[in-house]
Amino acid sequence: MTALDPPLTPYALAGTALWAVVGLVSLAAAAPSAWVWTCLAGALIGVGLTIVGRLRERR
Repeated sequence: MTALDPPLTPYALAGTALWAVVGLVSLAAAAPSAWVWTCLAGALIGVGLTIVGRLRERR
């Protein structure tokens, strides 16, 4: 039996968009700065995962 190898890019894009939306809402709602920085970190990790996913799909 082979391991599942789902495409990474759609999941990374969805997660990145979710972190970005939550970050903008937190920024607009004057949430604590830790929340905004957490959302920024999540979005940047998502961008990195998107790049890695696209590179893996090219192999």
